[in-house]
Amino acid sequence: ITDTTANLAAHLNMQGHRILDVSKISGYLGKWSIDEEGTLMTTKVVTDEVVTKVLKAQHAIFGSAEKPEGITIYDKATSQPKCVIVENDVIKIASGACDALSPPPPAPSLQGGEAGVVAPASIAEPEPEPPVVNAVEPTPPAEPEATPEPEATSPAASEPAPETPPETTPPAVE
Repeated sequence: ITDTTANLAAHLNMQGHRILDVSKISGYLGKWSIDEEGTLMTTKVVTDEVVTKVLKAQHAIFGSAEKPEGITIYDKATSQPKCVIVENDVIKIASGACDALSPPPPAPSLQGGEAGVVAPASIAEPEPEPPVVNAVEPTPPAEPEATPEPEATSPAASEPAPETPPETTPPAVE
């Protein structure tokens, strides 16, 4: 075959052999393609795992209504995995990778929109215990303390009571 197009009217079975030095390959009706630079163009990819150096997305969905999921993020200081989930509109952080937690344990939380500091995770021993959840519960504002009213004091027993003049009744006027 030279610079012409070979039209096949049947399936091509390579019987386990490779196709070598392909510059570009296109799917039926142009719904997908792989170009000479190795760029895959398609509308949907379904797979179990994606390994990449850079992930760029305009929109991301993790899990579904039927199977909510968390996101595993590695702590920059300790290099330990943390599972970040949202439960009842509250962000929760659990020690360990999300796939190791099923289901994630209840956790103290950071209220949405409030800043907080997450306590460092404990380092797991060779025999791992259930994951420890680390989060900061926002502290409610302190209520002002009531000022006690001054107590009525009675004179001390050692002090003499001041004398009060006896009451006098004015004489009756006739």
